[in-house]
Amino acid sequence: MFGRLRSLAPLTLAAALVCALSTPAAAALTAWAEVVRAAWAHAQATQPCLSVGTVDFGRLENGALLASRPGIRARSRDVWGTPEAVRGITRAAQVVEALYPGRGDLVITDISRAEGGHLRPHRTHQNGRDVDALLYARRPGVEGARVAADIDFERLWALLMALRADPEVDRILLDRGIQGRLRAFGRDAVGAPAPLLDALFSGRGAWVRHAPGHRTHLHVRFKATASAEAALLADALRGVERVRHRVARGETLDALARRYGVTPAEISAENRLPPNARLRRGQRLFVLVPRAPAVGREPSSRLLNSGSGRPAGPG
Repeated sequence: MFGRLRSLAPLTLAAALVCALSTPAAAALTAWAEVVRAAWAHAQATQPCLSVGTVDFGRLENGALLASRPGIRARSRDVWGTPEAVRGITRAAQVVEALYPGRGDLVITDISRAEGGHLRPHRTHQNGRDVDALLYARRPGVEGARVAADIDFERLWALLMALRADPEVDRILLDRGIQGRLRAFGRDAVGAPAPLLDALFSGRGAWVRHAPGHRTHLHVRFKATASAEAALLADALRGVERVRHRVARGETLDALARRYGVTPAEISAENRLPPNARLRRGQRLFVLVPRAPAVGREPSSRLLNSGSGRPAGPG
């Protein structure tokens, strides 16, 4: 993070630090938070966001930090995401706030860590494309509905429609039982047409899909088209192909380096490992393999020794 602060204009940063250090403790913390936000905003203006890899094996570079504002509130520090995800969920929450002012914020629990990668307890949330939000509660002052009877389906339906209008939203994960109640609300209270309800909730290709463990929160997955394409383009411009490797029993950095024609240091650097790190069976690594230029060849990402080519599920 502190490396990013150097990207802020030195005089601007120095002035903000002087201001922060000359105020009382509470105000100083607030001022410092603004310095960090300004630094990241500056980085965003000069560097593209890279959504690297997949939602269950990836990384985030130059991500955007979700800011709390009327209609939406971040509950954790791990609310870094692609600009598409942060803008999309913020815009949808503000639509709901405009329709139902003062009834409570959409609470965001997790998106990704600042640099992506594994985020406990999730299997996904690794490259800034997944957003978890608590379900709106009917009772004032309650952070999120704990049981179905407490859910504010009026606002939840409005949020669903706002997200549906965003072409960057890929899918929504929600418990099947909550889906049934939400569908009934759309049919009975809103008068939503059957084709819309079917597109939202019916069949394997439904936009809202069942996921175990999603009875108290909504999981929104964004395509993040520009950020994903920027990551592929960055690899192509560096003349490398990103290989995803699952470590087998007994494999070492030296053995992997020989296999792929790179150095152990390059593998360590790409995966943020210490020099001479010992690998464990099942560990997943990125390896940047030099590639020969090919006319008309699109940037790609291969999966080796992963044991699965299936798309990522909930998490």
